[in-house]
Amino acid sequence: VTNESREKLDDRSVLSQYKNQSRAEMCFRFLKQPLFVRGIFLKTPRRVEALGYVILLAVMVAAFLQRRIRKALQDQNATILAPGNRVLDRPTVTVILDMLQYISVVYLHHGTHTERYLPTNTSPEILKLLRLAGYDERIYLART
Repeated sequence: VTNESREKLDDRSVLSQYKNQSRAEMCFRFLKQPLFVRGIFLKTPRRVEALGYVILLAVMVAAFLQRRIRKALQDQNATILAPGNRVLDRPTVTVILDMLQYISVVYLHHGTHTERYLPTNTSPEILKLLRLAGYDERIYLART
């Protein structure tokens, strides 16, 4: 069922778009977690619209990160070891973000300047995940 005419979309195109719909919906799955779904109170429709744009941007960035890591794993014929000792070659964005949330940065204050370090017990799988995404630990250690 579609609102488009047969001249614009033939039956095959409608079926193809319908089957691809689940891919788009999967991108929004992580937004349904309790952290995101709890009450958000915005005073004006304009703020609701702005929040919608921010959420869309977050989903796009997350989908890009997932795609980049999956492609790197495929190109290298590699896997990552996710929490629970799961070996994955196509990690979801939820798994990726869960793994990245455990990165800690140690700040050492020396008088007028501060140095940043990653703890020596930082998981090699997390560092591997960063490299697969095209980054390294310097993104956590650079001065802002």
